[in-house]
Amino acid sequence: MELFQDPIALSIIGSDDHVLYGCHCDKLKPITKLYYCRHCTKLRCAKCVTHEVDSFYCPNCLENMPSTEAKIKKNRCANCFDCPSCGHSLSVRATAVSVGGNPLDESPKTNVKKMHYLNCGFCRWTTRDVGLADQATPSGGWAEPELPFTKKMSSLLEYYKQLAQQDKAEKARQKITSRRRSNMLIMDRYGYTLSLGKKSGSISSPNTSILGKTNSASGKEIQAPTIVTTIEQDVEQLPDSFYTEPLCLEEVLTLDQRLKNPALSATKTKELHPKHKHLKVRRSQRCKRCEHNLCKPEFNPSSIKFKIQLVGMQYCPLLQIAKSGNFSQGESTQVVLSLSNPLDSAINVTFMPLNVDDKLNRTQTSDIELPTDTITIAAKDATVEFDGIGSSSMSEQFDDDPKVIHARSSNKVSFYANVIPNKESGKVVAAFTLNYSYKLITAPLIMKVEESLDSEKKKEENIVSLSFPVQVKLGEINATLC
Repeated sequence: MELFQDPIALSIIGSDDHVLYGCHCDKLKPITKLYYCRHCTKLRCAKCVTHEVDSFYCPNCLENMPSTEAKIKKNRCANCFDCPSCGHSLSVRATAVSVGGNPLDESPKTNVKKMHYLNCGFCRWTTRDVGLADQATPSGGWAEPELPFTKKMSSLLEYYKQLAQQDKAEKARQKITSRRRSNMLIMDRYGYTLSLGKKSGSISSPNTSILGKTNSASGKEIQAPTIVTTIEQDVEQLPDSFYTEPLCLEEVLTLDQRLKNPALSATKTKELHPKHKHLKVRRSQRCKRCEHNLCKPEFNPSSIKFKIQLVGMQYCPLLQIAKSGNFSQGESTQVVLSLSNPLDSAINVTFMPLNVDDKLNRTQTSDIELPTDTITIAAKDATVEFDGIGSSSMSEQFDDDPKVIHARSSNKVSFYANVIPNKESGKVVAAFTLNYSYKLITAPLIMKVEESLDSEKKKEENIVSLSFPVQVKLGEINATLC
């Protein structure tokens, strides 16, 4: 489910499908779903990076656990549960239960005991609906149903574990025998085996293991599981009660509720049981080409900060549709596009047509005329938002052509473009290549002694340039987008 359903909000944050950027693997993605590799100077999508699991955690209680513990617990949290009816998190509710005293006593006194049960705050499902007993402690201990095939699965797992251990031991034995054979050849070459055999007796054969046991008797015999045979039997017919008795939808499970817990194979609401919440992972993304980290979150699951975060929105200009119009086949329509600079230095943007062999040429339904001159966009400055004078004088500093530039404010520029649709109906899709360059100013890591003595320290300036295809969906023919 998307974070925002409003198309205006999606256009502002750049996660809509109206403007798509081309990845290095020729796939189109929104700018919010792309990474930027500073070492390769390329855009990377989710399939161009390697995903590494940093830690496992529970999304409800935010408990962090190592991978070995998560594997033992089958990637489930031991204290948190999901509602089997709607899927929301279950919360613990406390209640007071009266416990009767001694019946032989003339004045019996009732004792009040605190008990706990699980409750869903969304659909009001409780563990009392399925007959689960209340617990004295809020930590848990609710009884879990016994599955009919648990023993069968455990035997299969044990069988494959033994096979894995046998294969591992066989590989280790082959490595040892190959090493010993190579040593024996060297010893025979220099005549060391004859002198060693006279002093210490015969050398052990290479087929013996390190512990002195032969490989044939090193392990026990592995018993294979029984093979399930098919039984040819006619399918039983449905009883007449399915046709005569009325159907109560409140007692029958939906298909979604059954698929959430397929091992239980429940058919009625009384057979539902709470499910342990599935663990989440914190991932780090790494570039497949240069193997540098592109995104690395904090180890603590409650933290929303990142150690490394190289996303496309922070290094690439954000292209948006500021104003559209009515489109007709063969007629030129003027639209207004905007570019925003997320960097701390000014950038120079130029537009170029696509190559003849580019795959985006097949998806185009219109021709677009973009400015031929270089557009300079000012650096991002947070203080300009609170300074009205600085934003008003921005257009005077750059001396913009009013026929090309529509408006300019701080780090954002709006410009004109002409679109000519080629079809009678359908969506207006245009594609082009966006090139931009900026100066990367960094302090040198190693400086000479003479330069370090000077009061003015020089900084290195590197020009970084990047080009990528862009696809813009401006609306539909004979329809107004905004």
